[in-house]
Amino acid sequence: MELKHVKLFDELSFRLSVMESRRTSWDKVWDLIAKLADPKSATFNVERAPGEFNRGEKKTDSTLALAVPKWANMIDGLLTPKTQKWHGLTVSDRYLADRYRDFFESVCDVMFAVRYSAASNFANANHENLVSIGFYGSGPFSVSEEYGRGIVYKSWPLREFFVEQNNAGDVDVFFRKFTLNTRQALQEFRESSPKDIKECDDLGKEWTFLMAVYPRTDYNPFRLDAKHKPVACTYVCLSTKEIIAESGFDICPFFYPRFDVLPNLQDPYGYSLSMLLLPEIRTLAAMGRGNLRVGNRAADPTYLMSDEDIIGVQCIGQPNAVIPGGLDKDGNPRVVAMQGPNTVPFSLEMIQDIRNTIREGLDLNLLSILANKPNMTATEALQRASEQSVMFSSTTSRREKEFLGPMVRKEYEILERAGQLPQMPPELQEALASGQAQLQIEYESPIRRAQQADEGTAVMRVLEAAAGLVQFDPSIKNKINTEAALEILQRVWGAPGKIFNSKEQKQAKDLSDAQLAQNQQILQAAPVISQSAKNIAQAQATEGNL
Repeated sequence: MELKHVKLFDELSFRLSVMESRRTSWDKVWDLIAKLADPKSATFNVERAPGEFNRGEKKTDSTLALAVPKWANMIDGLLTPKTQKWHGLTVSDRYLADRYRDFFESVCDVMFAVRYSAASNFANANHENLVSIGFYGSGPFSVSEEYGRGIVYKSWPLREFFVEQNNAGDVDVFFRKFTLNTRQALQEFRESSPKDIKECDDLGKEWTFLMAVYPRTDYNPFRLDAKHKPVACTYVCLSTKEIIAESGFDICPFFYPRFDVLPNLQDPYGYSLSMLLLPEIRTLAAMGRGNLRVGNRAADPTYLMSDEDIIGVQCIGQPNAVIPGGLDKDGNPRVVAMQGPNTVPFSLEMIQDIRNTIREGLDLNLLSILANKPNMTATEALQRASEQSVMFSSTTSRREKEFLGPMVRKEYEILERAGQLPQMPPELQEALASGQAQLQIEYESPIRRAQQADEGTAVMRVLEAAAGLVQFDPSIKNKINTEAALEILQRVWGAPGKIFNSKEQKQAKDLSDAQLAQNQQILQAAPVISQSAKNIAQAQATEGNL
């Protein structure tokens, strides 16, 4: 291995060891939550053999295990509903945005078609990512391109990723430590595989690797090697202590959305609702264990015997068993079950209160409120939507910033490089290249529309009031900018922009309508003019006869 590769391996391995030590306390909390509610992921502190997994020995209640997927479905429906277009594209220049509205909508059509194609896996990966955030506060996610499949989305196991954040609090360093057996390693790295792996005859032998993705400090766009990319990507085989490959990206393919963060740049990992509810979760688990112990004693009690000369002692406790010697000469039983508590220590009401606290902490009560009032009026529905938007504003805003925004930009970069997007108009391309305009994302999800519901309601109320006042003062209609009101309602209600004509199309239609109205006036006036001409001619004839 070359000297520069030896130096790079030492730097990356040391950096990984530091990141591993800093994550130790998080691993303990994550492992506790996993054992109580998500046993399949309880591998943060334990290396398990293939086929071995936690069977949930400490799990005594499924409230959190059932509530978190429901919470994930709720956030998914509010932010990224599969049946709707939940974002659009535009530019900061309003003239260009209006002029090329149809172009941006055609770009979004392509992006949504790729995103929800059968091979992309976005819907499943997005749900898995939300479940990880619900349990552990963080969820590694990637957008990559694969030959023959196109764009592929993947939610990664939390235990594999060690991350760092920059001075702005954004995660920009991703160290993925993972294990592959010999067969998988050869499939992954092919000819770049280390020599020891190529020569290994045991296809089941496991090897440890590191994928390091981080901003490049020696970025040079004019180089022809890996350093011409702003984001570095280095594959390392930790088992053989050698560098496998170096490459890079224009935009980082990994994202690390979080539910909440600690006020410390040295703690990049997310804080979850499950961590906030951890006292209730542990209490509920302890109460369940207590009730189970009492129930076990009642169902399978300890037996007291006067002596050991009972012939059928091995049948004690078995149903329908005949025990010779089980009674003394007076007919009294010689085997008696030891009396324990007659009731469970924790009542169903106590357990149900804690379960409700967990459900309320995950905001599931909002769903029950909406479900219990299916016949709400339109005004009540708008009010509920406004309340819902306030409750979820912080969660959805962070997900838009840390996940949806970077994901859309990465998708756009991949599709543009692959030539799958419509040809950008020269005027728009020049404006973006010169910095006159910047490409922007417009979120149009149900939660965004709910946040804007008050604006739409206010516009409708003003228009209704103006319609009532016109009969007293007809000049009021000239005060209303109906075009602006219509654009606000279109944006708030999420109607596609293609239903509107461009300014040029509107001007052409206005001119056509004006000409049509003028021609109509001429046609309507023609009989009058004809009659007038006839009358004049008759008058002149009469005067001539006189």
